[in-house]
Amino acid sequence: MKTAFPSVIFTIAMLALAGTGAHAEGNGAARTCLSAPEVRELVDKAEVVPAARAIHAAKTARPGEVVKARLCRQDGIILYVVTMLAKDGKIRILEVDGRSGTVIERH
Repeated sequence: MKTAFPSVIFTIAMLALAGTGAHAEGNGAARTCLSAPEVRELVDKAEVVPAARAIHAAKTARPGEVVKARLCRQDGIILYVVTMLAKDGKIRILEVDGRSGTVIERH
């Protein structure tokens, strides 16, 4: 039986190492990503779901391999930005609500 445990551990480690950064979005909105200590604090306070839950939601919505996951603030909301390599070889970026753990559909 194949387990996803090593993949989840790898992804969580990537999230912890992601650091803080600001990213511009196409619509002009700034996205600021949190540092590992900031993420741990929010998870410990139960203000956001753990990264593993967000990653599971992303993989359920769009099967593929998770490349990176980070917790960011954008437009007053907190969200996980999950970068995935889809089975067709394309890179997909999914947004998962940090508070509920559900995939955010943007059109």
